[in-house]
Amino acid sequence: MDAKQEGFNKWLLEIENGSFPTICKEDESDSTWIHIPNEYLLKCNDKYVQCIAQNTYPTFDTKHNDNAYLSECAILAPLIKQQM
Repeated sequence: MDAKQEGFNKWLLEIENGSFPTICKEDESDSTWIHIPNEYLLKCNDKYVQCIAQNTYPTFDTKHNDNAYLSECAILAPLIKQQM
């Protein structure tokens, strides 16, 4: 694992265990926001879904039938509530 990946992993663990500093917005009483470093942001123009997919599965077009490849890739997302 390279240093960039290790830094990202450390950052995620700090968020998960609550040791990463949070930010409180002006009109809010609780600090529930975090600053995401620029190196962890995707640079997307207007095709956001395509940008996320290409960064998550960079060789999907050639490995879409490879279960081992797909199982190594994941998208982290907060709990998504289904609207009724």
